[in-house]
Amino acid sequence: LPALTTAQVPSTGTATLTPLLENGPRLALLTSGSSGTPKQVWKSFRQLDEEIQVLEQTWGPTLGDAVIFSTVSAQHIYGLLFRVLWPLAANRTFWSDNFLFPSALLPYWSPCSWSGSS
Repeated sequence: LPALTTAQVPSTGTATLTPLLENGPRLALLTSGSSGTPKQVWKSFRQLDEEIQVLEQTWGPTLGDAVIFSTVSAQHIYGLLFRVLWPLAANRTFWSDNFLFPSALLPYWSPCSWSGSS
């Protein structure tokens, strides 16, 4: 599948955003259940935003405008953060397909950064 670069994405102008509140809307996530019954974990949008900011501060300068590939499903908290939310917030292109094994990324390997989570 062809991927868009950030230069190909049309600009919609600027928007006024309101601050995310700690007690604002929350998202219910489930643990994998690998150590027992899956448990519900609640995350506010502000918590997710703060996690994304830390990811960008930590690794963003190294990644630059790299395209993001993932071996973690977006249904997993790390897949949601690393594969979807962080690239969206940082205006990075991300691949929509999930790669089940890191070796499946080899055809796309170029001078790019590698970040994995499991």
